[in-house]
Amino acid sequence: MKRIKFIHTLFIAIFALSFVSCSSDDDDSTSQSKSDSKLVGIWKHDFSSGSRFYIFQNDGKGYEFEIDEYDMEDDREVGMESIKYKYNEEDAELIIWEPGDDDKEHYEVLKLTSNKLVIKYWDEEYEDDEEIYEKYDGSIEDIEDEYGVTITKE
Repeated sequence: MKRIKFIHTLFIAIFALSFVSCSSDDDDSTSQSKSDSKLVGIWKHDFSSGSRFYIFQNDGKGYEFEIDEYDMEDDREVGMESIKYKYNEEDAELIIWEPGDDDKEHYEVLKLTSNKLVIKYWDEEYEDDEEIYEKYDGSIEDIEDEYGVTITKE
């Protein structure tokens, strides 16, 4: 009789465990990385005296640097700053900030394709300023060769 109760209890326990779902373990990182997939890579924005670059990695981190011929030192070194970012495709919002800094820059994403990013800074002072970025098909080393600079992490 004890054996039958034990088997019955064991059967109920196994049956109950079979209904346990792992969905609570799932997070939005998969959907986040899918929406970020177009954003991941090196992006280049040209302006009158140089170019600004963003490097977006698939982990919400990246780098930002600017090559400005007017501000270039004789050593031709360019500092690359670490950034963090969050992209919300549904709200067309891109937020960029430096690690440890509470000051976040909010951008409206007007267009994002596999090779073009158009953003607008969310500030009344810069209402009409859109920045157009093209996907850079190369590496950091290619940028250094093209511009004749040395890029270092700050």
